[in-house]
Parts: sequence; structure tokens; C-alpha cells
Amino acid sequence: MEITSDGLISWYIGADSGTGTYSLSGDILSADMTNDFDQSSMKMEFTAGKTDDGTFLYTEYKGLLLCWSQGEGETGKGGDDEAESGYPGADVVELVNLRGDTTTVYKLADGTYMDRIERRFIYNGTDTWTDEDGVEWKLLVLKM
Repeated sequence: MEITSDGLISWYIGADSGTGTYSLSGDILSADMTNDFDQSSMKMEFTAGKTDDGTFLYTEYKGLLLCWSQGEGETGKGGDDEAESGYPGADVVELVNLRGDTTTVYKLADGTYMDRIERRFIYNGTDTWTDEDGVEWKLLVLKM
């Protein structure tokens, strides 16, 4: 998430992203944004909090509690995202199941994956992703 002093805000979570404007009232940041994927309007409120490690914002989004902490640029402190670097697997993967269904999944900060219809996947670290219904998926290999 990027918050600028001129009232602009932009964010991304996996494949989801948006831009807009914000206002502050106490420890609440209220944002009016447009989702880049489907151009839908979004109104969100973020609450500011502090820990010994720094300041962060949190909000509930599509049933998930999301937290952003202060860093330098998109990738944190000048390197790989610290939360994701401990988890195996690529950031974006094309998958196929035994029925031949395909989907694209995006790695989230907690190491799990999600596709565009908000289906969650867990990666076993070698060759299998399992969705929330227990269906196994493998890496899609395109033949030419």
C-alpha cells in the first residue's frame, strides 16, 4: 500500500489492486478507491495501530484481517517481502486439476494461494496445491 501526503492511496494484494483518495480522522483512515480489476467502487476504513516494531494499518477485507506495516517501497526494506520469503512456491502459478479445470493462483503474504474467485489453496512445497474443498491441483504444463 502506498499513502502519499497529497491524499492519494494505492494498494495491491496478490492480483487485486486499486487506487483512490483518503482522509484522516484520529486513528481512522477512510479511503474511497476503485478496484483496478473490475472498476468497482470501494469504501474502506483502516485503523492505525502501533507496536514496538512500528506503525501499521489494519482492516477487514472479504472476510480476512489485513495488516500493512511501514516499509520502504513495495517490497519492504529494499529486498524480498519478508513475510513471503519464508514460503516456498512462485508468486503466480497456473494450475490444473484431474477434471481438466484450470485456474491461476496468486501467493498471499501468509504463504497460501488464492485465485480470482477467492478460492484458497495450500501448497505442499513440491508439486501439489490443494483447494479449500480438498481437490488436488498440479502445475499446468503447456504443450507446443
